[in-house]
Amino acid sequence: MNSILATVDLVGSGTHPMSFTRIKDGNRKDLSGYVTLITSNPSGDAWLNNLTLTLTVQIKDRAGHLSKAVTFPLEFNRRYVQEPPPQGVFPEQDLGPIMITLRSFHDDQGAGGEIP
Repeated sequence: MNSILATVDLVGSGTHPMSFTRIKDGNRKDLSGYVTLITSNPSGDAWLNNLTLTLTVQIKDRAGHLSKAVTFPLEFNRRYVQEPPPQGVFPEQDLGPIMITLRSFHDDQGAGGEIP
């Protein structure tokens, strides 16, 4: 395994450019852990409330073959409290960031602008 590929789809705005996260040498045979998607930006995070994104993740090997895509719906709701994963099931190993900058409708063109 060589890298983690990720895309984020935002309803009404399309797909953000693909992110490539290189897998560290020690994790290339057996991969387990988590990736992070940073959702804050200079405009704050209020625009994320009640927003639904779709995160799609694939693994690419050195020969360029891609794994089957796995899709995760992400919903932002200020009232939700995240439950921790079951202890001992998933290692607490940071595999790296998803290098996609989420941007609000107001970042580029004011109200009604588009998310790149």
